[in-house]
Amino acid sequence: MDRSRLDALHRSLSGNGTGRRSLLMGGLLSALALSRGAETKAKKRKKKQKTLWAVVDSDGSLAFGRGATSAKKLQGNGAYEVAFNQDVSECAMIAQISYFYQPGTAAVTTGTSSVTVFTYDTSGSPVAANKGFQLMVMC
Repeated sequence: MDRSRLDALHRSLSGNGTGRRSLLMGGLLSALALSRGAETKAKKRKKKQKTLWAVVDSDGSLAFGRGATSAKKLQGNGAYEVAFNQDVSECAMIAQISYFYQPGTAAVTTGTSSVTVFTYDTSGSPVAANKGFQLMVMC
């Protein structure tokens, strides 16, 4: 912007332009408030989002995790329950067999604050089997 345009802009904002300055300041403050409100909403959304996870051994014991409070083996082969410290009913979940050299797969069903994981041996036809697994829950 050349000097003459800057001078013209300065004259229009100063001098007898108190109304213009008020309008300009009001617009700037409104924009700041709107951006701050959007930022606050984004922070609130971000706080709600969590990634919870658990590593469970084949005997049903909780090896370690984040947000997981307990794990236990259910009756029968390959059935486990993992409890969490919050509601996970509307979260996405994925489970995977812990060791890559053990052929198998895992399936997850959800509850309110717990998740049931079923593990299967896939070396032949799929059959329920006790296997350690890793579970990730994204809320």
